[in-house]
Amino acid sequence: MDSNALKLKLQRYALTLPVDDVPSNSRRTELIRIFERTQLPLSRWPLAFCSLPEKAERKLHNFFTPEIHHQARLQLIAQHLPPAQRILDLGGSCGGIPQGALLNMGYLHEPDEVVIVDLSPQMQFSSYRDSTLSRPPPAAVHQHGKTSVRTIYTPMTDLSEFPAHSFDLVWSGQSIEHVSIEDAKRVFKEVARILKPDGLFCLDTPNSVVSSLLTRVGMLHPEHKFEYTAAELRELAQAAGFQVTQTLAATSMPFSRALGRYCRPEALLAECIHPTQTMASPSFCAANRV
Repeated sequence: MDSNALKLKLQRYALTLPVDDVPSNSRRTELIRIFERTQLPLSRWPLAFCSLPEKAERKLHNFFTPEIHHQARLQLIAQHLPPAQRILDLGGSCGGIPQGALLNMGYLHEPDEVVIVDLSPQMQFSSYRDSTLSRPPPAAVHQHGKTSVRTIYTPMTDLSEFPAHSFDLVWSGQSIEHVSIEDAKRVFKEVARILKPDGLFCLDTPNSVVSSLLTRVGMLHPEHKFEYTAAELRELAQAAGFQVTQTLAATSMPFSRALGRYCRPEALLAECIHPTQTMASPSFCAANRV
C-alpha cells in the first residue's frame, strides 16, 4: 500500500465528530435515542462516528454498515423494480456468476431476456477483476429458468449496437457513478434512444450528500468518477428527455444529514426504502440514497 492510500485510510478511520462540535440539545436527545434503541453500550458511543475496518466494526458494533445498505438494495430490487420482458443491465456482470447481478440480487420477475453490458474482466477495477477472473467466465448466452441472459463486453457509453425502442427496462445498479459526467450524459441519451416509448430507466447510485459524510475524504470507491445528489441526477435525466417519476432513498439517514456527521447506528434504524418524491407518468425511477 502506497503512502497516499495509507494516509487516506487513516483519515477515513479518524473520528468524524470533533470534540468541540457539540450538537444542540434537540440533536443530543435524538442521538441518545438512537444509541438507546440500538442498545449500543455507553463505552462505545464515541465509536459511532468512527470509520472502522470491517472486522473491528463487526466486533465493536455487531454490524457492518455497508452490509445494511446492501440489504436495502436487495429490497429495492425485489420490491420496487417493475416487471419487464426485455432488460438491459448496465454494468451488471457479477464475478463470473452467469445470470448477472440483477437476477442474482433477487429480481422477482421472469423477463424473456436480460442483456448485460459491462467492461471485459481485464478492464475492470482490480477488486472486481480479481473476483471475476477467479471464476469461469459466463457463456455469451446463459439460460436462467425462463430467462435468456446475454453478456456483451462493451463500455456502457457505447450502446450503438442496440436498435431504437428495443428494451422495456434499462437498469443501472451502482454503475453510473463509475463514468464521468460527460459520459453519463451520453449514457442517458443512448438509453433514451433504445427504450420503448413506455419504457423505464431505473438507477441505483450513491447519494454524495450521505457518502461524503461517510467517507469524509474522497468518494466511496477509488474508481468512482462522480457521486450525485438526487437533484443532480434528476437534472441529468431531464436534460436527456426523461420525465422523473419517482425517487427513493435506500437506508435514509436524516439525522446524520442534519448533524453533518455519519452516525453509524442510525443505519440500523433507517427505513430501508423511503419515498422522497413521486410524480406523474412512469419514465424514470432514481433509487438514490438521501
